[in-house]
Amino acid sequence: MTDEEKKKKILSYIGFAKKCGGIAIGTDSVIAETRRNGAAGKICVVTSSDASARTKKQLVDKCSYNGVTLVDAGLTGDEIARAAGKKMTVSAVAITDRSLAKAVAALADESAAAGSNGPGRGNEQFKERIFPHESGK
Repeated sequence: MTDEEKKKKILSYIGFAKKCGGIAIGTDSVIAETRRNGAAGKICVVTSSDASARTKKQLVDKCSYNGVTLVDAGLTGDEIARAAGKKMTVSAVAITDRSLAKAVAALADESAAAGSNGPGRGNEQFKERIFPHESGK
């Protein structure tokens, strides 16, 4: 599966989550969901590639602490917003529907296992890419 196909699939999962009410939109809502449901492994967070460094750091820290899968699919905030049914740019969404969260996490694991630089980097690879000075590289 190519990176573009994975991006489309992730966007469609975000759309499905919106329709079934299994989504939290926006950084504050996403952080609240990671606190509430993160330990149970029920959610997956998708972040935009154009989110600010501060927002990305917050999400990486909260997701790592709460054991939540964080996916940087290389999607812009506008693409995520369109899939989530919003007009304004969205920096992050949390998929709270368990089956859809597992599907997005599986796409992320598949990409990470293949060593791809495309969609679906896990938390460590994501953190290394955003904060290379902290990873000792």
